[in-house]
Amino acid sequence: MIGVIIGFLAGIMAGMGMGGGLIMIPALLFFMDVPQHIAQSINLIAFLPAAMITTGINIYRKNIDKESLKIYLPYGMLGAIGGA
Repeated sequence: MIGVIIGFLAGIMAGMGMGGGLIMIPALLFFMDVPQHIAQSINLIAFLPAAMITTGINIYRKNIDKESLKIYLPYGMLGAIGGA
């Protein structure tokens, strides 16, 4: 049950743009005794559906500046690859 509560709270925070990992990683570490590297990978996997849903909503609401996206997306992708 604690896992459901952790996922629900993390999903709410991710949907508001605050980052669900702020809740999910410490909760997995302290309440479920999950090792840190596993907690971080769970957070990254859980982030994908939340990001896809919120991106779809923002595209529908026309909240995304496509010109800025064209400029910053390639650099964000390079940064993600470099960080990994």
